[in-house]
Amino acid sequence: LSYSLAQSNERSVLVVESKDLVLQLWQSRLGQALFSEEDLFSKERFDNFINNASTVDEIKFAMKVLVWIHTNWQTESILDLNLSFFGGQFRSYIVGGKQEILDSQLLICSYSDLVKVSNSNNLSNRNGVVMSLAGLEKYFSSGNSRKASWNMALYLLRSVYNPESGFGREDLKAEITDAMAATDLFFGLMYLMLHRHFPSKRYVKIEDIIEDGYLFKKLQNMTHSYAHKLSKVVEKTELPALQNLISEVSNSLIAEQGIIKWIEVSEYNTTFKNQPLELASETEKYLSVFSSVTFIERFSSQEWLEYLSERLGVTLEIKQASEFVPLPCEVKLLSQTSTQDWIVNMLDRANLPAIVLFEDPRAVKKYYDGVYSLLSEYSSVLAQGYSGGPNKLFRNFAIKDNSVLLITGEMLIKQSRNIMVKTCLIESLPEYDYYHPYNSAVIEHSQKDSTSLVLTLRQGRFFQVLNSLASDKLESVAISYKPNDEQLVQRLHTLY
Repeated sequence: LSYSLAQSNERSVLVVESKDLVLQLWQSRLGQALFSEEDLFSKERFDNFINNASTVDEIKFAMKVLVWIHTNWQTESILDLNLSFFGGQFRSYIVGGKQEILDSQLLICSYSDLVKVSNSNNLSNRNGVVMSLAGLEKYFSSGNSRKASWNMALYLLRSVYNPESGFGREDLKAEITDAMAATDLFFGLMYLMLHRHFPSKRYVKIEDIIEDGYLFKKLQNMTHSYAHKLSKVVEKTELPALQNLISEVSNSLIAEQGIIKWIEVSEYNTTFKNQPLELASETEKYLSVFSSVTFIERFSSQEWLEYLSERLGVTLEIKQASEFVPLPCEVKLLSQTSTQDWIVNMLDRANLPAIVLFEDPRAVKKYYDGVYSLLSEYSSVLAQGYSGGPNKLFRNFAIKDNSVLLITGEMLIKQSRNIMVKTCLIESLPEYDYYHPYNSAVIEHSQKDSTSLVLTLRQGRFFQVLNSLASDKLESVAISYKPNDEQLVQRLHTLY
């Protein structure tokens, strides 16, 4: 697709789900990548970092960047500067570069960068080609990352001045130290109070808090006090991300028409979230810059396309005679039996690399603990919760051809990655969490029958899994299903 667009007489912008894919297509010389400032390397800022580096960690990071500058195929974006093991705390000191107006026939950008550069002259008078209608709906539903979390607040404050290393704005040492203490106090108390009032809930809707007048007043006073303390730092820095965080915290307990708000209660990273219920305005805002828009969907169904077009407020005209692409590999449907037996039997050396998708982290742990010693005799086994965070997990998985990756389907869908595997084993078909505040609001808002809609949404999540895994390398997919999955299996069987 990228090659065809690049050879076309018309100037286009290819919009894809992940920045990793943008980088991959750019490196393959299939188009020019378009990035936002947060990913663009700034030589001026890096030179300033070197001049002020004094600790061992700062000097090590500077050397790491220097090696990258002199050996990497490009130095415009830091997306392929590996910060997953060390150096992430200094990232903000080397970004903020500018990108010139690009004249390439094909520009390539991610959903998130499209939102940030939609007013750029680079996009005007071009055709927009959007990979995955489902991916765009997922991104717009997320609220363009509108959230405020405990870890995010601490990260932003450390980017101004790090009390542990002494790096950054030393003139703001007192303000940052106070703000970090206030952050721990605020989010810690927020967790304790919500956990006490809603002990069995992981997600607490803002409406439930407002109904409890006493709790609402206490939390409202806390948010105002915390936002005021953070504003003292913002007054002395140029950090829009910190200003956005203050805005999210300040408005977190205010109900807004068409916005679903809730708090994820966690002793490690309590988070304020809000997501738009209606997406048509988002679609119009960010896609209207193009002279025309084409959506590309690899795996879909009539029900799923109707749902997506309704959510995004677009009218779809199917151009392809055959709407649905069959899977390019063998597919097995298995009634659920002993999990360990059927998975182990299919994970022989000839079927690697392989990915196994489980229903939840507990199922991953149970399987990993039960068969690790057996699988590790001939494969490199990586598992969610055992082998580092998502970036490290997927990076290490791609290194060896005999890798086996054990994760939840939810993690794969959230990461929006293209994973090269030979075998995919699905221990449990993707569920749809209709108890989640946003998911339940979407179902209530729809005019469709809730049972049928949940089935369509589960089907859509299966398509998202396929989109992450489909490649010429994929040879086999095996799906284990439960008795209550019969309707979903019937739909998939009809399609494939």
